[in-house]
Amino acid sequence: MLRHSRQPTGYTGRVGLYEILLLSPEVKRLVNAEADVAKIRDQAYKEGMKPLRISGAMKVAMGLTTLEEVLKVAPPPGKA
Repeated sequence: MLRHSRQPTGYTGRVGLYEILLLSPEVKRLVNAEADVAKIRDQAYKEGMKPLRISGAMKVAMGLTTLEEVLKVAPPPGKA
């Protein structure tokens, strides 16, 4: 959840959502072969990458943000 700061510089208490793609040998092979983005994403998920919305859902469960905030910033799977 965001709280407005007293200074006009933004917000305090921001929480980042991250989706990190590690370049394993198989992902690197797909990238070098100019594979379809969906194939690269599917391989990354098989190797443990968490979709942005899952990362957000985990932060909702921890009480760090709200579902509404996650849905505003994280596209549906396959739409990014």
